[in-house]
Amino acid sequence: MLTKSIIKISVRFLVELMLQSGDLNSGYFSNSRAMDGIKAHQLISKTSKEDYKPEVSVSFTAIDGDIQLEINGRIDGVINSNEGIIIDEIKTTTLPIAFISEDFSSLHWAQAKCYAYIYGVKNNLDSLNVRLTYYQIDTCEMKHFFKSMNIKELERFFFNLIEKYLKRIRAVALWGVSRDESIKARMSISTGKFMFSY
Repeated sequence: MLTKSIIKISVRFLVELMLQSGDLNSGYFSNSRAMDGIKAHQLISKTSKEDYKPEVSVSFTAIDGDIQLEINGRIDGVINSNEGIIIDEIKTTTLPIAFISEDFSSLHWAQAKCYAYIYGVKNNLDSLNVRLTYYQIDTCEMKHFFKSMNIKELERFFFNLIEKYLKRIRAVALWGVSRDESIKARMSISTGKFMFSY
């Protein structure tokens, strides 16, 4: 029986690891201001006029050969609206809200799309709406951006991300094996020389 390597990763880390390039935008809070983010999330869920479920945990397991990849995360909000299910990804910012546009961050969309796919496939949905909510912590202003997506396009995006990640994991593992073999070979040679010196 094949022994599988189990790798656990969060949606956020997967997205940032595979898609991030350049510097992170300084308009987002660090962990030291996480409480402000939590308060903003609570406020948005309380003031929503629709059926809003906050902090929905999701998980997905992908098996590829000898690797079992366990992906987990927490959706900021799942909204049951007249237009269907909406996956809400909330981002707090210190930037003026006017600076935030729909294409402000591909990472934010990617994270929301991963959540949408996992939620959609678990709940047998053919399509979902994805919403990015930006909350300006100093002024309490909000801005929303929506995208409607079908499960097939979300699936392609999600599995393309997983494929890239697994390829990277295997490349790193292969490099590790090669490095270890090289070290053993050098130790063997140096030990042999040491022994012959007597």
